[in-house]
Amino acid sequence: MDSTILAHPTTRQASGHLAGFSDALIDDKKTGQRFRADKIIEESISAKAERFGGEDSVLKYVKEKYGFENLSPEAWGNEGMHAFILGEKLKNPSNGKDADWTDVRQFNLMLNTHL
Repeated sequence: MDSTILAHPTTRQASGHLAGFSDALIDDKKTGQRFRADKIIEESISAKAERFGGEDSVLKYVKEKYGFENLSPEAWGNEGMHAFILGEKLKNPSNGKDADWTDVRQFNLMLNTHL
């Protein structure tokens, strides 16, 4: 769908913009930095796949420890991503130090405008 930026809210809903323009974010309370939770988890999964000998081994580990049926963090929901980040004691990706993580929450990337 091609339209102007300013359109009726039902237009944005019909085009999928309202549902698809949000990210699951998590903050490190120690540094005040904000990260995409799914990206932190995907980096951890990649590192584990190298150590454990492939994604099949990681999937087995994730199934046993967390009950997830796949390696797609978005499918785990905010609580599942938070449980994984805390359970694996994932560090702050920018400085490599222990983090004091907030809950994972959805952040709407759509900007409010007034006409």
